[in-house]
Amino acid sequence: MKRKNITAFYVETLILIIAFVAVILLITSVFGKAKTESTNAKVLTSSVCIAENAAEVFSARPDIEGIAGILGKGNVIEKSDTKLVLGYDSDMREDPDGVLNLNIQLSEKNDLSYCDISVINGETGETVYTLKTASGNMKGGDDK
Repeated sequence: MKRKNITAFYVETLILIIAFVAVILLITSVFGKAKTESTNAKVLTSSVCIAENAAEVFSARPDIEGIAGILGKGNVIEKSDTKLVLGYDSDMREDPDGVLNLNIQLSEKNDLSYCDISVINGETGETVYTLKTASGNMKGGDDK
């Protein structure tokens, strides 16, 4: 009778240990995924802020020279008449070797200047955020 109680105790203890280990593994997995999501959220938030800043500068100065003069202070990666690529680190500081690349592409059509803004993760090559905007001379009055 005593032997049967000891065996039941060992089986019950083994089941509790397995359940405890399973709970620990589950909680560790949840915290690991939370860390990954937190990092992704930080990159996305930084990307949105960088793109918004570029759009605001474009609305004030709708030319590459004007945009580069305001945003490009030592972080210019590529520059042409219609394209500007700037580098930023994950904390939105200007860094030509940073993990985020701000791509600004300008075009014109029907008296409007268009700006395609995209932020690309330099480590993965993935486009994190895109923004399209336009600026132009909005004339009022009669169309004749």
